[in-house]
Amino acid sequence: MKIACFASSFLPSLAANSIQVMRMCEAFAENGHQVELFARRGLPALSNDQLLADYGIKKEFGINLVEAPSRWFVGGMLYGWRAARSLKRLYFKPDLLYGRNIYALLFSALTGIDFCYEAHAAPYNPGRKAIERLLLALPGCRRLVVINNALRDWYLLNFPELARNHRPDIVVAPDGASSPNRSAPPAPTASAKTVIGYAGGLYPGKGIERIEAVAAAMPEFSFMIAGGTSDEVANWQKRCGTNVAFNGYLQPAAVENFLSGCDILLAPYQNRVTTTPQGAGDIAPWMSPLKIFEYMASNRPIIASRLPAIEEILCDNHNALLVAPEDTGAWCAAICRLAASKILRQTLADQASADLTSSYTWKTRAQKVVPTLPRKRCSKPVIK
Repeated sequence: MKIACFASSFLPSLAANSIQVMRMCEAFAENGHQVELFARRGLPALSNDQLLADYGIKKEFGINLVEAPSRWFVGGMLYGWRAARSLKRLYFKPDLLYGRNIYALLFSALTGIDFCYEAHAAPYNPGRKAIERLLLALPGCRRLVVINNALRDWYLLNFPELARNHRPDIVVAPDGASSPNRSAPPAPTASAKTVIGYAGGLYPGKGIERIEAVAAAMPEFSFMIAGGTSDEVANWQKRCGTNVAFNGYLQPAAVENFLSGCDILLAPYQNRVTTTPQGAGDIAPWMSPLKIFEYMASNRPIIASRLPAIEEILCDNHNALLVAPEDTGAWCAAICRLAASKILRQTLADQASADLTSSYTWKTRAQKVVPTLPRKRCSKPVIK
């Protein structure tokens, strides 16, 4: 099948959504599909080969970068129109459109091609909600893909026509990670201390504020942080003690080695998880964090926040330890419990790795979200 994928992501970018988009396109290609990705041009400007290398992509696919301003609505509409026009100019006639960008899907789907829309949060204003309602009502809409059960329930409640008409299909597909790499042995811990690791953003609610408190209470442990901009790293370095080391942003291809150098991994999401450095938005109900799946693939024990979205993937004392998000004492106790038991650490890590392999690889997800066969295309486009 030929699949054209539309994303709002900038490439390259520090944002996790760019990793998700690149990995999904790779997974589509691994499943035998011909893939062309359309995304926004980021900085620094990189060639397609450089992008594939930086993101650790081994199965090639087409990448088409589109220039457009980042401002909402006007910028989004302009990007969508330009992405659709870029597809039209290619010698590539897709059987299916797939994507997270509503504008590019809307402009391209009006030609009569089947499409799937992937949503990662509930629409955040009435205008966005109206556009999504229009998109989901188009005849070519085959499938709405959501990343957790709470988001599916939101759409069924707020778009009751989805339940009444039984179309499009709604598929719950959490995010994922690449299959664990068993060919390379785990990297040894460089420090005599137990190393507690975190890889991810430093936005409010992601958990760095909890790590600051935990590290201050546990000077006998070493904390390693990967992620964040240079300004964010400088700010948090001033606030944290000497037992907290910041590595800054790592290219996606380098994250695996970072995780393997840690003894215990933390995912300390707070009750409110924001989407910008300024603290805007709240994705806590809808999230399916890439971090969780990358941790599972690393074969390292995980301590994570006990939040409904996390509990759809992790189970306390089965494949992780789950604790109250804002209870610093509970985080400290969980770290001490794992540090004291090598058997518990390995049992949880092995189970998380097995769960990832059986249910949450990108390749498995790509198989789940694509309809078996596209409908027979209309003889005439919806709009000429």
